[in-house]
Amino acid sequence: IYVDTYSGSTKTGTQSTTLTASVPANVKPTFTGISLSDSNGAAQNLIPNGSTFIQVISNIKVAFNGAVGSYGSSITGYRAEIVGKNQTTDVNGGSLGIMNYSGPITIRASVSDSRGRWSDTREVSVTVLEYFAPALSFNITRTGSTSSTLTVTRNAKVAPLLISGSQKNSMRLTFKVARLGTDTYQVDNGQANGNWSSISSLVNSQANLAGNYPSNQSWVVIGTLEDKFTRTEFMVNVAT
Repeated sequence: IYVDTYSGSTKTGTQSTTLTASVPANVKPTFTGISLSDSNGAAQNLIPNGSTFIQVISNIKVAFNGAVGSYGSSITGYRAEIVGKNQTTDVNGGSLGIMNYSGPITIRASVSDSRGRWSDTREVSVTVLEYFAPALSFNITRTGSTSSTLTVTRNAKVAPLLISGSQKNSMRLTFKVARLGTDTYQVDNGQANGNWSSISSLVNSQANLAGNYPSNQSWVVIGTLEDKFTRTEFMVNVAT
């Protein structure tokens, strides 16, 4: 700091002294928290609560709330991370990436200002539900007096995605049949088909196809198992 002394317009002397100024540690940006959503629309519609996400399917989007600077500074940076997973975003509204794991996770967030100071961190705990692709297998036996009825023994499973004990992932099973050596498949609407919203698996469950499949001909049966996100097929040849 310099102090100049004047007599009228004539400078008569100068004195100076040096001081060191510091900004207290509590002068830093703040924010009120973060809001989480799913950038996968199908997953967001299925589980919209913002605290539960789905392995492999979900991609968590982070919005920073109430971020303000201190004593005239402005917000210039954002950071959110999944603790211990090396998945981060530096954008307000950015996504953290696909999660190939399940269980509880912690998301840690902070903001920075134009002075380069970072806020205190805030943490939110969420749950990632286990997800796996639908799994299907079955075998077929000929039944009935003329062996022209096809009885299917079904083993099927989808990821249950349980929220407060409620199954959120539906299971749909359909069959189509063609003569062996052709590709003209016809949908079979028998009892082996089904839509289930309260269960996630079938174990050695038997049901018949509806069509009449003469025993002197060979057939190809394709089953398709679908959940809310994807599907899988399984094929069996039925001999004469």
